[in-house]
Amino acid sequence: MRYIIFIIVLSLFSSAYCASTAPVAYDSSIFMASLRVLWGLLIVLGIIFAVYTLARKKLSFLPGSNESANIRIIETKHLMPKKSLHLIQVRDKEYLIGVTDQSITLLSSEPDRKDFRNILDEAVTGAEEHAKQ
Repeated sequence: MRYIIFIIVLSLFSSAYCASTAPVAYDSSIFMASLRVLWGLLIVLGIIFAVYTLARKKLSFLPGSNESANIRIIETKHLMPKKSLHLIQVRDKEYLIGVTDQSITLLSSEPDRKDFRNILDEAVTGAEEHAKQ
């Protein structure tokens, strides 16, 4: 998002600079110059929006690209470097998995909300104790 705002501001300043340095006919006014700047800005924004929309449809790592996916990551809790817990949903069933750099372990399937909190607390304290050793 920051890059898009940066590109918009940069294009606005460059359009304003080009409009101020371009040879202007004597019958033009500031109003016409500002209309040209706004028209250029709208074209640049349209191009940015079109590229973003196409990239969102084609690239799977952008948010919102797989709204109809069967597998969703609901929540992720990072415990240590390369060790984390993931609550995932696969076809309306929830699974709690532990992921390390060497393995993926199913910790619980269809956890209740109270049970999930207990399992999460136990996993976090177990990982902290394991890290101390």
